[in-house]
Amino acid sequence: MIFWKKVLEKCKEYWQVLVGLAVGLTIAFKLWWRLRAQKKVLKNEIITNKKISAVEEEFTNSVANKTELAEKDHELRKTKIEKEEKEMVAAVEEELDARIEENRDVANEELARRIANSLNVNVVLEGDGDDS
Repeated sequence: MIFWKKVLEKCKEYWQVLVGLAVGLTIAFKLWWRLRAQKKVLKNEIITNKKISAVEEEFTNSVANKTELAEKDHELRKTKIEKEEKEMVAAVEEELDARIEENRDVANEELARRIANSLNVNVVLEGDGDDS
């Protein structure tokens, strides 16, 4: 019992120190607990940020690849259309040349016949085989 009396007397003497120590330890424990929770939140944010960065990079790469494919496809279609256009132009030019040549021959023959009729003579053309 003497021991407890001495402890009680010391507590009465130093009660302010003991209360301060108890309050200080309580505050320190609360701060430690909050810092621990903040540390967990920061870890989760770092992990989330890494995942977001990975998804953004994947999206960027995907867009770049799709853009390259679209450009290649566009170039292929463009060259195909240009080739078809050149072929169509060549065909039209050949047809036009043939028509012009045909019209020229027919026009020359018709002109020759009209002149011959006006002069009352017979016309002999190269392909006729007629000797009149």
